[in-house]
Amino acid sequence: MTSDDRGPADSALDRLLRWEEFGGHWRIGARTGSRLQIALLTCDGGEIADFIETGDEAVIAHVAGRSTDQDDVGARRCTEGDG
Repeated sequence: MTSDDRGPADSALDRLLRWEEFGGHWRIGARTGSRLQIALLTCDGGEIADFIETGDEAVIAHVAGRSTDQDDVGARRCTEGDG
């Protein structure tokens, strides 16, 4: 399943932040011009659960300089029942 920008009620940044909050991981799949494809990974980082494809400047700023969420200091841990 591939997801794109869904509008203000469920923006790409909202989805990515919610994924992080619940312990899911992500990695940049592709950078093409002004667009990103971000693979949303299970909480153990082992499987791709979904994708976000976006040109949203807020998402681009959020992931700037990183290839994965693990590039963050203090990376989140998986909790039982999460992503």
